[in-house]
Amino acid sequence: MAEPQRGQKYQIDRPGRLLIGISLGVIGMIGMIVAAQLLVSGGLVRSPWARFESPTPPSNSADASTLEQLQFALAAEVQARRELEDRMARLSEVFSLLRDTRDEAMASRLADGETMADGSVSGENDGVMRPDDDANVKGSGFDDEALVSLGIHSDEVERLRDLWESHELARVTITDTALREGWFFQQPHRAELARLEGELRENLSDEDYDNYLYARGEPNQIKVAEVLRGSSAMRAGMRTGDVILRYDDVRIFEPGALLRTSSGGRLGEQVPVAIDRDGVRMVLYVERGALGAMTQHRRGRPGLD
Repeated sequence: MAEPQRGQKYQIDRPGRLLIGISLGVIGMIGMIVAAQLLVSGGLVRSPWARFESPTPPSNSADASTLEQLQFALAAEVQARRELEDRMARLSEVFSLLRDTRDEAMASRLADGETMADGSVSGENDGVMRPDDDANVKGSGFDDEALVSLGIHSDEVERLRDLWESHELARVTITDTALREGWFFQQPHRAELARLEGELRENLSDEDYDNYLYARGEPNQIKVAEVLRGSSAMRAGMRTGDVILRYDDVRIFEPGALLRTSSGGRLGEQVPVAIDRDGVRMVLYVERGALGAMTQHRRGRPGLD
C-alpha cells in the first residue's frame, strides 16, 4: 500500500476493514463475558447454569441433629397421647361409679319416700297415682307420641322437637368443650349450661315450656307433699296433693323458681298462689316468705294452668 501524500486520507482496502470489524466484535464479546462474570460473582444475578449444578449436600451432623429432633418430638407426642388415654379411662370409671351411686340413691329414696334437703320428696305421699304422673322421671329423648296423645298438632310437636334437638346439640357441645379444656363440672361449665337453659326458657311460652318438659320426660310440676303446722301455707288453706301452678303470677315449674319468687318482694305481703286441686284451678293468698310446705318435683300431665 502506497504512502499517502500530505492532505490525502488513508485508504483501507476491504480485507483490512473486515479484519478490523472481527477484532472489534471479539473484543466486545470478551468484555460482555467479563462483565457477566463480575455480576454473577457479586451476587447481582443468578448464573443460567445454576439449575444444572448439583446442590451441596448437607453435612452428616446436620442430618443427625434433625433426625434426633424428630424422634424426640414423636416420643413426646406418643407419651402425651398415652397420658390422655389414661385420664379418659379414669374419668370413665369415675362417671360410671357416680352414675351407679346416683341410681342406687334414687331407688332407695323412691322406695322410702324420703324428704329431700331442698324441701322436695321422692315418693308420692298422698297414695294417689294417675297414669300420667311419673315422679322424678328424666327421659333420654323427646316423646313425640306423648304430645300427640294430648291433642297437640303435629306441626307444633315438630317445632318443639326441632328446638329440643338444637338445645341438646348445644348442651353436648358445651360439655365436650369443658372436657377438652379441663373445666368439666366446674363453675364455668355449670354457668354455661344454666345460660343455655335460660335462653331456652325465654324463647318458649309457659304452655310450650310445659309441653316441652313433659315430652322430654322431665319433671314439670310442684306438688305439695306436706303442709307444716303454723305455716303460711296452712293459714292460706293449702293441702297435701295441691299442685302449685303460679306464685305471684309467675309460672312455677321447679322448686328453685318457687324459692326465688317467694324470697323476693316485701316480706309478709299477701300474694296470690294459683293451684290445681283435683282438676280444679284455685287461687289462695299467702304471706310472702317461707311457704312452709314440703314439695315434690314430679312429671305430670301438662295444661293444668
